[in-house]
Amino acid sequence: MLELRDLRKNYGKKTALAGVNLIFRQGIYGLLGPNGAGKSTMMNVIADVLDASAGEVLYDGQPIKKLGAQYRKKIAYLPQRVGYYADFTAEKTLAYFAGLRGVEKEEVDERIKYSLEAVNLTDAAKSRVGTFSGGMKQRLGIAITLVSDPEILILDEPTVGLDPKERIKFRNILVGLASEKTIILSTHIVSDVENIADQIILIKEGRIIGSGSKGEINGMLGDKRSEDTTLEDVYMNFYDERQEG
Repeated sequence: MLELRDLRKNYGKKTALAGVNLIFRQGIYGLLGPNGAGKSTMMNVIADVLDASAGEVLYDGQPIKKLGAQYRKKIAYLPQRVGYYADFTAEKTLAYFAGLRGVEKEEVDERIKYSLEAVNLTDAAKSRVGTFSGGMKQRLGIAITLVSDPEILILDEPTVGLDPKERIKFRNILVGLASEKTIILSTHIVSDVENIADQIILIKEGRIIGSGSKGEINGMLGDKRSEDTTLEDVYMNFYDERQEG
């Protein structure tokens, strides 16, 4: 279990996280909010890439700062942009990251095979990454997170730049993994998470303004949402009403 306890992050006078309290178990958690809401900051703190200004992140009841490398071996973080070596094949890329993450040598080949199969890239295993489409590179990014068999996947805006078909493929991959892993997915695209997330978390200005299942969130939003309404419109209006209330 992963727990955020009164998590705060300030950049000078700017507050990026303002006392966030959340618990993550197995399943898919969708962080929804407009750009600048604090999603990336939260994920960087969870991934132990960024230090919080106050509060703490706990894994199975223990502060991650005390667990150190023991915690980092259990997580995999996919940032918005991943750098690749264009001349590496998909296999070589995964072998490289497996080595960085301490995968035992006798397990590397099996982990690479599993990771490529999970993201439907087996046929492209020996192709150079420089020839990949944007969607294939995003799927390779997911394979990189899987190669070390982490318990927690942290995915920051992973569908940016993907066409609708690639986004559907990506969501199907996550659903297949959710029964045995904790997946934290940030996005500003409602459709990326609304039909697959076990819990949707609404965030704006560093604060959690609502959380629950799709049905519970829709109940909070009432009839304000339509297919043409943007996420910013919906959640800004919702946030303003909560503040007034």
